[in-house]
Amino acid sequence: MNKYIVTFAPPTPNGDLHVGHLSGPYLAADVYTRSRRLMGDDVLFVSYSDDYQSYLLKKSVETGSTPDAVCKKYYKKIVKSLESVNINTDSFISTINNQYFKDAVKLFYSSAVDNDMIDIGEFPVGYCSRCNVYGYESFGRAECNFCGSSSDLSQCENCAYPPDIEQVKEIKCSLCKNDMVMVKGHQEYIKIDQCYEYITELMAFNKTRKALSEFVRKITNSTIKKWPISRDNEYGVDGITMPENRRIHTWFSGIAGYYASSLALDTSVGKNTATNYWKDKNTTIACFVGYDCAFSHAIVYPSLLKNIDMFTNKIKIFTNYFLKLNGEDFSTSRGHAIWLSDIVKEVDPDFLRLYVAAYSPEEECDNFETLDLYRFLNVKIYPVLDSLISGVKINNVGHVDSNSVDILVKDIVDRYKDKWLFAIGPSTFSMKNIALIIIDVIKESNSDNNFNQNDLAFLLIFIAYISLPVMPVFSKKILLSFNVDEKELLNIFTNKNIDFKFIIDHKKLPKCTYIKKSYLDNICNITDSVLA
Repeated sequence: MNKYIVTFAPPTPNGDLHVGHLSGPYLAADVYTRSRRLMGDDVLFVSYSDDYQSYLLKKSVETGSTPDAVCKKYYKKIVKSLESVNINTDSFISTINNQYFKDAVKLFYSSAVDNDMIDIGEFPVGYCSRCNVYGYESFGRAECNFCGSSSDLSQCENCAYPPDIEQVKEIKCSLCKNDMVMVKGHQEYIKIDQCYEYITELMAFNKTRKALSEFVRKITNSTIKKWPISRDNEYGVDGITMPENRRIHTWFSGIAGYYASSLALDTSVGKNTATNYWKDKNTTIACFVGYDCAFSHAIVYPSLLKNIDMFTNKIKIFTNYFLKLNGEDFSTSRGHAIWLSDIVKEVDPDFLRLYVAAYSPEEECDNFETLDLYRFLNVKIYPVLDSLISGVKINNVGHVDSNSVDILVKDIVDRYKDKWLFAIGPSTFSMKNIALIIIDVIKESNSDNNFNQNDLAFLLIFIAYISLPVMPVFSKKILLSFNVDEKELLNIFTNKNIDFKFIIDHKKLPKCTYIKKSYLDNICNITDSVLA
């Protein structure tokens, strides 16, 4: 049994979650957690709300509110949205005014100071006198000096590099759209070039997706030597360093947020179970993030972890690109989005998870098509599953013997079981490939093959088992209806015979909930009006 801490990039509580958010680290981290637990591994699943994000301050300025009020409003919505799609962490905390979080930031900061990682220097920053805001992040936009894309000045949203402010041109205030003037200020920074040798060695033994591997290679061979971690007169974590107006920004604090969530969990249960994961050198930390978070998670956080002797330094980073909606970027400002809180009222959350997983932008951007979702579920998936479920209902009792099933059924299982094991592997994990395997097995299980009841039962049980990480509720209903032990089904993957009698509990068999055409029309009208 292996031990893991699984995390996903903290959502900023300046709005609710939409389908685009689901397609990235949130669903992937949940599927990874369920996959490892299914294989018998010990997993701690934690994250937190990014309450010190610069964009939270911007939201409060735009709405005439306060960061505290904005955070409380959307933290509750985010928690509800995650739960609505069956993403259930062990701990997900709000970090604003949270002592666990502040203590954790102090721990990583002081350890970095003790290891001579941090210094202070003078850096330029954009300033808008009209709005009295600084362009560290949410209030300033410019063309990234590395890739030329429009971005804020923390980590480029396209190439993930931290823009060099001395090299960018025409920083615009995101509030009034006027040019910012360049002023000088003091910032503490990590001597990031001192970390490159360690990161190179770490990644040499750590299988990552191609884009991240290439990113790390380029960064560790770059001329980037300093990475500022503090911001004067801006939003961030105070009380960590001096003077009082100097605050540690949220990108430094991410790894501390994951640890703080573990501290909070220990307090709630009254024992040090969660923090012991961090102190076990055999524990692997698996972080799921958008590609734009690659610098902080793949370069900075492993370096910060190394400073704390009592913590594990085994870390894996899984990045993803971004999902589009009907060919266009998700845009909450233009109303071009489908909110999770809305879609789960009309689409079964498990099957929404399946579709989104199949189009997960793991290696490149992908596209969520509302018409395709309708056809995918109502035409391709639900009819086959309905046929399978109806077929096993012929008799209340049956017998499954994997040695005597139809040769076509055995062929389906044999062809896909090893692919599935590879897709859920701790280093070869791909939520997209897991979903595509499930879809292929469902398609090949159609009624044209004239399988008998026991063959259909074996297929349905196999589909349910490999679907557990992606469609947990639907799959468990199937297995419960057959009164099947999940552990016994592991024999399918070790070439051992499965031989058991079953009594079907018809009340527990799930039903497919078809998408109503009226809902599809409503969604399409909204998106079409935006795209026009």
